[in-house]
Amino acid sequence: MTVIPRNNEILIVGGGPVGMLLALELVLFGIKPRIISKHKRKSPHSKATIIWPGVLEILERTGIAEKLINEAHYFDRMNYYSNKKLVGNIRFDNLKYTPYPFAITIPQWKTERILEDSLQDKAIFIEYGYEFLCGNNTQNGIEVAIKKPNGDITTENYKWLVGADGYSSQVRSVFNIKFGGFSMETKLAITDAELLNEATSCEIGYYLHKTGNMVLAPLGGGVFRIGASLSLIHI
Repeated sequence: MTVIPRNNEILIVGGGPVGMLLALELVLFGIKPRIISKHKRKSPHSKATIIWPGVLEILERTGIAEKLINEAHYFDRMNYYSNKKLVGNIRFDNLKYTPYPFAITIPQWKTERILEDSLQDKAIFIEYGYEFLCGNNTQNGIEVAIKKPNGDITTENYKWLVGADGYSSQVRSVFNIKFGGFSMETKLAITDAELLNEATSCEIGYYLHKTGNMVLAPLGGGVFRIGASLSLIHI
């Protein structure tokens, strides 16, 4: 078996937002990683939409924050209602010691496009169709097996391996890294829809009821993310 040495010291498995942002952070320290992704992103769905003030501060380091803000919808408060009454609120516009006293909503596919464009500006290109199969620790780092788009399998060496391949991570599975925490037994119905006669504002509204909750989050242009909890009894 021939082990191929790589000029890249770090292999990132997963070409989503986490893997791309990590790559941009590494570039700040003069490190050019390699990124592989089993599948090319093609989902038209908005998925995760909210970026919070603290995350914008992190994104600012890589020059991404303003690009995202320019294509996003601004909101600065979260209001909580029950029985048609305001029962609580969180105001981001009162935050101190941050350049971002607000949050934004933006479809995840837009976030990914902006991140990948920034990577390509730095001559880092995600290698789609490359699959991480397995790996093991060696005296010199990490030895990994990678399946190419044509089906060939290569064995390669890296100093560091990063698993940014999601909840069902193959990297975590291979190295027996547990996914800590706990799961909440809940079901949600989520959609993005245009609401007639309703202007998108700077507020996210949570509507609380003893039988379930609903949220309306503005995405801009009269479109809202609508989420509602479903009774587990009827599922």
